[in-house]
Amino acid sequence: MIVGIDLGTTNSSVSVYMDGAVRLIPNAFGDVLTPSIVSFDKDGTYYVGAVAKERLVTNPESTYKEFKRDMGTDKQYEAFGKKHTPEELSALVLKQLKEDAERFTNEEIKDAVISVPAYFSDKQRAATRNAGIIAGLNVICLINEPSAAALTYHVANIEEDEKYLVFDFGGGTLDVTLVDAFDNIIEIQSISGDNYLGGADFNRVIALDICLKNDLKWANLSSAERAILLNHGEDIKKILTDNAECQRTIILNGKEYPYSLNRQGLLDISSEIFNKITIVLKRIMNDAGLQVNDLDGIIMIGGSSKMPIVQLFIQTLFQGRAKYEKNGDTIVCEGAGIVAGIKERKDEVRDIVLTDICPFSLGTAVSDGSFSVIIPQNQVLPCSMVEFYTNAYDFIDQIKFKVYQGENIVAEKNQLLSEIIVPIEKRPRGQVVLRVRYSYDINGIFDVEISGDGVLVNQYTQLGNSSGLSEDEIAKKRGNLQAMKKNMANDNYSQLLIEKACRLAEECNIKQREQIELALRQYIQTIHGTESYDPREARTKLEEVIHQVEDSMFSFSDFDADLWRTYIDKEVEKKDTEEQ
Repeated sequence: MIVGIDLGTTNSSVSVYMDGAVRLIPNAFGDVLTPSIVSFDKDGTYYVGAVAKERLVTNPESTYKEFKRDMGTDKQYEAFGKKHTPEELSALVLKQLKEDAERFTNEEIKDAVISVPAYFSDKQRAATRNAGIIAGLNVICLINEPSAAALTYHVANIEEDEKYLVFDFGGGTLDVTLVDAFDNIIEIQSISGDNYLGGADFNRVIALDICLKNDLKWANLSSAERAILLNHGEDIKKILTDNAECQRTIILNGKEYPYSLNRQGLLDISSEIFNKITIVLKRIMNDAGLQVNDLDGIIMIGGSSKMPIVQLFIQTLFQGRAKYEKNGDTIVCEGAGIVAGIKERKDEVRDIVLTDICPFSLGTAVSDGSFSVIIPQNQVLPCSMVEFYTNAYDFIDQIKFKVYQGENIVAEKNQLLSEIIVPIEKRPRGQVVLRVRYSYDINGIFDVEISGDGVLVNQYTQLGNSSGLSEDEIAKKRGNLQAMKKNMANDNYSQLLIEKACRLAEECNIKQREQIELALRQYIQTIHGTESYDPREARTKLEEVIHQVEDSMFSFSDFDADLWRTYIDKEVEKKDTEEQ
């Protein structure tokens, strides 16, 4: 059985194609979204998902999120003297999803289709594949997130022939893809994006605005204090999705800081984010030679697309053509599940055809330092193209052939993927001819072949699909992962409740903290059997205290979106009755 996985910056999910449809697989808490967060304890125990999310405030030095943004880089995350790479942290998330799927299907899961941002580079894609391998998965293929979303959308609207943009705005990345869908074919025509732009940026600008309005210096705050403000930033952003304004009292080290923000204020402090979104959108429209009127619509997906100011912004730019998909949080995972179904030759989807494109230009550097493109950006995959080059200097015995990916006309400002040493005969300048073929297939396998007149040894290099890890390295990393002690609490909900209480205790005032500490102490003593409290009563008491504290920590403005909508509906109904 093959599973489809959306390895997201903020949340991840897993699906399977069974009984003629895609099924989203719930985690231990019954949720289909698992926070992409990993936390470590000093004894080596690790936590993944909702429990780890609660530890962001209480254990900020050993709890990590948004590591997807660092995939393909050398960044390391250190916890209690041990260092972890972004792909190793991602592997822990993938391992958790694998276990959830095995519990759901009662089968061993080995094969997976994993989604990646369309604008992910070759190194980032290789790192994602590595994460899957470390987690014990055979990664059948990687699929671009907007392509997966387009697949889900078109399967549900198979009778429609449309040209539209998929605007995928998630927690850490923005991908915009031009799609032409007709009959059973989904054709990806152009891609644009930003791998460092997402909902996390809104969290940060709100946190910085809290500092600005309360004379706090971000640089002087501790990791725990920053984590608290970022947590508030995320909450406030979500509140402004359903409410026009949010008022809140923030507590740092027992001191209260008042803060209020409305949607207009969020728009004002986020101007740089919207400028970056505009650049991405202009690029894709310009590359495709399109005007707004050429599009049938803009499909908005991803958690950050839920924000009203984002929706209003896109509606304004595209003259009312935007529509938000209700399943925007899971549409990518569903698409990955459909690909899994296609790979398994399921009758319902076996005839669906998805064509994809190369998101970046691929080429090499020439003697003047400029970038010579061999495969241009947005070329339909699979493709294979040839260019010819000569030796730029007299009687040299080798050529360093550099493989670059990017769009800058200066070669070294693009991303270097590989450097291939080509031994050649010693001839005068221009007398050695290199025949260079770049080949790129639908699964992201990128081959470079170099031969020609005067080339002593033909060269063949495969990039993209290779994990870049030796069998020994894979075995070592898998062993390290297995050696980690996963939190094996019999009751996952109890662990979540404890971590949530600990997190709230860091954020609330002294009176609220006392309430939480008393209820939490009784609950923990009950779990360990040191007191004779009734376990159910202790849990219920802790739940009640948590809800009470959460409700008392902040207050909304008088504006309530749901009440406002109810009032409008009643007024419309009243008017219709009067007219009749």
